[in-house]
Amino acid sequence: YIKFIKRLPDEIGKAVSSSNECSIESTVNLSQNHGKVSFVRRGISLEYSYECCFKLFEKPSIQTVHFNGKGSFNVSLKKLKAYSDECQCELSICNSNPVIGLNLIGVACYRQGIKCHLSEFKEERFRSIVMLPRNPRNSKKAGTGSSEDANFLEISNSDRFSFVTDLEICLAEDEDESWGYRLRDLLLSAHLWSVYTTKEWADVELCMSRDNVNHLSFPAHRAILSARSPVFASIFKATNEKKVDVEDMEPVLFEDFLFFLYTGTVRNTENLPDLWPVAKKYHVKTLQNISEFA
Repeated sequence: YIKFIKRLPDEIGKAVSSSNECSIESTVNLSQNHGKVSFVRRGISLEYSYECCFKLFEKPSIQTVHFNGKGSFNVSLKKLKAYSDECQCELSICNSNPVIGLNLIGVACYRQGIKCHLSEFKEERFRSIVMLPRNPRNSKKAGTGSSEDANFLEISNSDRFSFVTDLEICLAEDEDESWGYRLRDLLLSAHLWSVYTTKEWADVELCMSRDNVNHLSFPAHRAILSARSPVFASIFKATNEKKVDVEDMEPVLFEDFLFFLYTGTVRNTENLPDLWPVAKKYHVKTLQNISEFA
């Protein structure tokens, strides 16, 4: 599975002082080129932190999650009953705009450190009942309470409820025999980057010395680097050493360079001008052309 966490703003919806219910929609973008990939049913699991807070007379906001710019899901809380100290809500996730070739097969959330699977009640729609405590006045900041409160975002307004959890949205490829919707593997770059992030089957360490004090290493794969860079190919042909020194540079910049080698995609366009000398040094012509006039 691909897993990564994207934090949302502390307040998803602004409080509205009215007795009528209202809601404010929010959006978040997820990409497949991060984290781990599972080869079970060629699946993808997108994990991110979901936060929602609302007043007693407000309708919780609906959040739209855009996946890779090609599909979206709706994540919503629906108030069922409100009591003096807690509120009963229905957490639901539906595949509102399906990604072609991928089905929503499961959703889970983490409550007090325990993974809880949501029940499927319609095709590609999942839901679960959650109980949210009313936030006490002058509460401690989130994360400072006991482990039992780890799923709740604490706010110092007594008439507000809040909920925070890590959601895991699982997709899998269609199992039918119709493959006419595409002529290329949409998961190729995700699979290749996953072997870098997980360090599986890594057979070389790219070593960098920062100011002769801090030493960094980047586990990588000779075959991929050699196929993408003739300079790396020459280095690995000349030596079988497990550790190879590389030019000192900002670690984030070097990993952006590796990201391009593994996926063929630019991860951070703001770093393109700084990537040009790196691409030139290792003779990565495509990245040279992309970054030369950035």
